[in-house]
Amino acid sequence: MDFFTGQRMLIGLGLLALAAALAGAGEPVARELQAAAAAVNQESRDPGGPSHVVTALAALFDLGAETIESERAATGLGFGEIAIAHAIVEATGGARTFQQVVAMKQSGLGWGQVVHALHNEGVIDQEHLGPIVSQARRTAAVAGALREAAATSKGKGRGETASSEARAGRDAGESPGLPVVPPEGVGHGQGRGGGTGQGGGRGGR
Repeated sequence: MDFFTGQRMLIGLGLLALAAALAGAGEPVARELQAAAAAVNQESRDPGGPSHVVTALAALFDLGAETIESERAATGLGFGEIAIAHAIVEATGGARTFQQVVAMKQSGLGWGQVVHALHNEGVIDQEHLGPIVSQARRTAAVAGALREAAATSKGKGRGETASSEARAGRDAGESPGLPVVPPEGVGHGQGRGGGTGQGGGRGGR
């Protein structure tokens, strides 16, 4: 084996090692980001979920709902991926735009690799790696809270409507379909008093 052949082999092995390192770069972060994205996407699949997720994204990243919708339409990314991209942009402190981060992802890198590359460039420092994941998770949590609040509000609305109908039925002397139980101590006293009065009236006539 001559010198140049040996050098080419060493370079080839070095490139393979570099490729392997890049493939595994940011794996722990990648797993957490994937889990966070999955949680956001799951929220978006629930009834009324898309609007709740859009509201959560807009609130957390200080964006308009129409911006979120247009980004999703332009990139084809799911809500979870939109959340991750914005969390990464936020972690860069504005050094990268949403479009630039998405372009890195669409070039074939995983989210963990995108974060790792930006970290190596000095764009994202160590202390901002955790907040990327937490912001993505918070999107799912806020969307879930909005969904639960909407369900609770809807339930209260139904309960108030039923109570109003029941009160109206009692006032009109009609049954609303449920037994009407008067307040304790009031109905019995009125019943006895009414009976005595009615009896006296009939006797007089």
